[in-house]
Amino acid sequence: MGLREAKKERVRASVIENAVALFREHGFESTTVRQICTACEISEASFFNYFPTKGSVLGAWAHGLVEERFEQLDASPERGLRPAVRSLCADLGRAIENDAEFAARAWSRASIPSRTPEAAERLVRAGQDASQLRRDLSARQMGGILYVSVCGAIADWLVREPPRGPLASELRRAADLVLDGSRRRNERVRPTSGPAPTPSVRPG
Repeated sequence: MGLREAKKERVRASVIENAVALFREHGFESTTVRQICTACEISEASFFNYFPTKGSVLGAWAHGLVEERFEQLDASPERGLRPAVRSLCADLGRAIENDAEFAARAWSRASIPSRTPEAAERLVRAGQDASQLRRDLSARQMGGILYVSVCGAIADWLVREPPRGPLASELRRAADLVLDGSRRRNERVRPTSGPAPTPSVRPG
């Protein structure tokens, strides 16, 4: 990354950090773009170079929360891809459940990402290199499907009325669905929990 790109990333991160702090302190509706710019020491024109609205900052924060967890994953061949992803689901589930009210507001403004996060792509490529995932689909394609599935499960959980089941379980089911469809033919997968479904029998 060049110096120009690095500076852009720092400014973008500063806008998100300061905006979220102001949203938490004063409320989303009461916080103005001018207040965010003052906290970041940038002009309003600069703000709109990065974000079209203050609501889009919340959406960026929401996706950043997920991308950060993908970045932290350890999917080494010794550990295995699936245990690493389940660890991500558990950690992400706890983080969002503990901040559900703010997360719900943020995810209501989060759009489907237009690109596959690099961390998700690297994760899938590591699984392919370790012969844990099929190779006939690109790492970018499978990484994008996995990432969007996790984000969709979060958004769906947040709009439900309490009481809700554990978010980590919802995330794990969504991730397993993608990984089951992406695994090599010879991989055997044990169910995450619960008894095997009983097949229905029609009366003869």
